[in-house]
Amino acid sequence: MNKIGFVVSGLLVLVAILASTLFVVDQRQFGVLYSFGQIKDVITEPGLRFKLPQPFQNVVFLDRRVLTLDSPETGALQTAEKKNLVVDWLLKWRISDPRQFIRTFSTATSLSAAESRLTSVVQD
Repeated sequence: MNKIGFVVSGLLVLVAILASTLFVVDQRQFGVLYSFGQIKDVITEPGLRFKLPQPFQNVVFLDRRVLTLDSPETGALQTAEKKNLVVDWLLKWRISDPRQFIRTFSTATSLSAAESRLTSVVQD
């Protein structure tokens, strides 16, 4: 009975380690592979990929679709003819270079930081 439990637990540990080395990149995402905190590779093609287990390598996914940023408030403008305009804006954007995006915003999951920067640029 002891040998069977040892073999079964060994197989479960082996399956868990093997499962932690596989990941799938969707066609709507970029996969950014980190090795010890540094960007090792940016995966643009969809499919099944292999990596080292979690302490050595990890993967962060970024959306490659066109994203929408809608203004929560309207802005008032005055034209040269002294007419008041109310401006409501909508912005479509996407990440074209994942490495540059991560360098600029210091983390791969900071879409809110990118949206706040885009909001300030559009409002100015």
